[in-house]
Amino acid sequence: MRIAKKIISTTVTVLIFAIIGALFFRIWSADYCPKSMKKLFFTEALTEEYREAPESFEAFRQDIRIQYDDSKEGYFFALNTVLVPSADALQTSVRYNDVLFETLEQEYGFAPDMPKEDMFIYSAFACTGSDGDEGYSGTEYEPTEIVYDDFWMYTYAKLCFDGIDLDGVYWVRIDIHLNNEEKTRLGSIAVYENNERYSELEKIKIPKSELPK
Repeated sequence: MRIAKKIISTTVTVLIFAIIGALFFRIWSADYCPKSMKKLFFTEALTEEYREAPESFEAFRQDIRIQYDDSKEGYFFALNTVLVPSADALQTSVRYNDVLFETLEQEYGFAPDMPKEDMFIYSAFACTGSDGDEGYSGTEYEPTEIVYDDFWMYTYAKLCFDGIDLDGVYWVRIDIHLNNEEKTRLGSIAVYENNERYSELEKIKIPKSELPK
C-alpha cells in the first residue's frame, strides 16, 4: 500500500508540474517573436538608402495598440512595426496559428494544394483622410518583399513596404485576403498611427552585424 501511495503521489506531482509547465510555455509562446521578425530587413531600397547616407540612417519602432484582427476570433496577430521615415519604409509582422487552415476549410471550403505561405494576400492601406460616410481616402500598397518564419504552431510573415509616404498619414492598416478566386477578406489590423490619440515612436539601434556591407 505504501508503494502504491508513493507511486500515485509521484504521478500526481508530475502531472501537476507538467500542466503548470505547459501553461507557462503557452503564455511564453504567445509573446514569442523570432529574431527574423524583430530585426529590420534590408530590402534593395533600404540598402541603397543606407549606403547613400549611413550616418543619418534612422529606424523607429511603434507599439501596436490593438494587435488582433478580431477580438473574438483573432485569426491574425500583428507585431513589431518598424519605420524608416527617410526611406518611406514600413515593416511589420503578421502571425497566425496553423489551426486557422482547418477553419478556412470548414468556413470557405478552402484547402488548395499550395504552400501555406501562398494562401494569403497582404496589402497596406495608408489613410490620409475621411470621405465622410463613403469611407476613408488614402493609398494602397503591396509588399516589396515578404520574409517567412515559423515556430511551433505559428507561421510568421514580415511584410516590407517601400515607398510609403507617411507625411499626412493618420494610420496604416494591413489588409489580409484569402488567395481564392473571390479574394475573400479575412481581416485588418492597424499597425501604425499618427494622430491625436497615439503617435509615439521609439528609436532603435541596429546592430552592426545586421547592417549592409
